[in-house]
Amino acid sequence: MLYFTSDLSKVVILFSGFQVTSFHTFVLATLFVISLCWCERLFTYYYENAGYEKGQKRFKRVVIRTFTYAGLTILRFFYMLLIMSMNSQIFIVVVTGLTTGQLIVEYCLFDASTCSNFAR
Repeated sequence: MLYFTSDLSKVVILFSGFQVTSFHTFVLATLFVISLCWCERLFTYYYENAGYEKGQKRFKRVVIRTFTYAGLTILRFFYMLLIMSMNSQIFIVVVTGLTTGQLIVEYCLFDASTCSNFAR
């Protein structure tokens, strides 16, 4: 059976050359994972809210949305692999990164006029 562990000595962050061996590499790994999660939240917001504009070629928009979806899928699989390392610290970093990324997206990018429409 697999259990969460707190041992960082064998944790590899996505690539074989990026192994946590000291506190400094853990800090770098944390910053990397948080930036990965923030990018995923930002791209998800863009993907969900980007609509089709009049006058814009439909094929171009479909291609952009398709590549955005591919990028989102890659980012989501990356943090899935991080969680599957079964390390409790990495799990907490991923959850914190996704949560703070959602907070940033909601606070900075969400239109206040949309909120007033829901209140009616």
